[in-house]
Amino acid sequence: PVQQLLGRTADPFLVLSDRPGGIPALSCAALARLLMGNSVATDLDLASNKLGDVGATRLAEVLTLAGCPLLTVNLCSNKIGDQGFTALADALCENCVLQ
Repeated sequence: PVQQLLGRTADPFLVLSDRPGGIPALSCAALARLLMGNSVATDLDLASNKLGDVGATRLAEVLTLAGCPLLTVNLCSNKIGDQGFTALADALCENCVLQ
């Protein structure tokens, strides 16, 4: 489902928060790979997706890569703990584009 959403959109705003059960943490790896090949998506709303520490850490890895098109990311209500927040904080220190 993530591949289909990113492959079809010409909209810079991706909202992936209205799916029952949210996006599993393992799908964050697929989302990360697809974002790197999508120069249109600049705003990503992942609110209420139960990403947890694993999903947050995988997303953080993508945020540090050169060429990541994202300017804003909404991660509220994702059950992210200390490990996930630490990974995201480190990524934000390296990412000069994210607002």
